[in-house]
Amino acid sequence: MLVPELIDRKNSMIKRLWIGAVERRTFTNAAAVHFTSPQEWDDAIRTGIPLRAPFVVPNGIDLPALAPSSSSRGSGTILFLGRINWKKGIDLLIDAMALVPEARLIVAGNDEESLLPRLREQAERNGTIGRIEFAGPVSGAVKQRLLETAVALVLPSHSENFGNVVLEAMAAATPVIVSPEVGLAGAVAESGAGFVVDRSPAAVATAIRQLLRDPDEAVAMGRRGRALVESRYTWTRVAADMEQQYATLTAATRTGR
Repeated sequence: MLVPELIDRKNSMIKRLWIGAVERRTFTNAAAVHFTSPQEWDDAIRTGIPLRAPFVVPNGIDLPALAPSSSSRGSGTILFLGRINWKKGIDLLIDAMALVPEARLIVAGNDEESLLPRLREQAERNGTIGRIEFAGPVSGAVKQRLLETAVALVLPSHSENFGNVVLEAMAAATPVIVSPEVGLAGAVAESGAGFVVDRSPAAVATAIRQLLRDPDEAVAMGRRGRALVESRYTWTRVAADMEQQYATLTAATRTGR
């Protein structure tokens, strides 16, 4: 990922040498550069790498059938779903849970950096361990059930070029709470499918409380998210957009532009 802050945080010297020696040449020789979100494009610009004919076409999703309305969303369950990685902001979410005692949290995903012991210790310290379930990796029907029954999906990442899990949650008509650094944040704000909040426990907790205290608005947000996915992120729509980009690129190549 071409994000200056992440490059500086992790193996910055090696990463910058690689970018200078290899990636810069790759980008220079490319006919075009495909980004999945404006956020990803902006991050790449900040690295100073030359970007030839950049364009944005988002990721797509297979639309699941909507589950029948259920009272299970009223159980107060908040969901984090994704890789257990430092950049995802799970520590921030655990601190937010201390400010919302009526909620419980499920953290589902693969612990690729052995962070779970540290996260459990944090939850012990702030008194939330009894309301947090570390579910491990999930997939298939189990994963879909979590998405369908959560009050909200929360992704307070330091950086996220797109955020596929946000798309999956919206497809399940589940409200989302994301940080501005998530690639889909602009679409969430524009559609009213959830909240885009600062990366602070207080801001995340405020958004969670709003959804818990106004279930009708939470349902409305979920519906708006589903409508957004149906209109913009189906594979049919994404494939058509990509086809148009290739047609434009081919025409420009033929005319020597």
